[in-house]
Amino acid sequence: MSLLRLIRFPNLLILTLGMYLFRLMVVEPLLILSHEAPKITEFNFFLIVISTILIAAGGYIINDIEDIDSDRINKSDKVVIDKTINKDTAWNIYIIVSFLGICTGFYLTFSQKVNYIAYTDLVAAGILYFYSTTYKKMILIGNVLIALLTSISI
Repeated sequence: MSLLRLIRFPNLLILTLGMYLFRLMVVEPLLILSHEAPKITEFNFFLIVISTILIAAGGYIINDIEDIDSDRINKSDKVVIDKTINKDTAWNIYIIVSFLGICTGFYLTFSQKVNYIAYTDLVAAGILYFYSTTYKKMILIGNVLIALLTSISI
């Protein structure tokens, strides 16, 4: 249960739903209107969603790791790290989920020829790391970066 709280499972479900609804309600109707066939298979789209979810989960984890001191003061009832999951374990989970997300993107780009997913995943994971460690302390940059990543996920 603590792991699900750490990765913000409800948020990841909403992201998954948003990606699938956008494909179903916007992309596919536009393809039908233009008499085009989808260029990405259902399975490859599923892998894109998985890579996005893994990168986002990593972003939530690194954010909690970096905010542990302020979260103890401001949201002591919601802190997971060092209460039920120690900081080293959280770091390991962060590295694993981010690595798996990036690897999935590289598989899609280089094996399945789904353009740019590897680069997008790599940049997104980097931005989430630097957001948590540096950018969120800057007035506008952090918010702009997170808004950009949210829009790119769809």
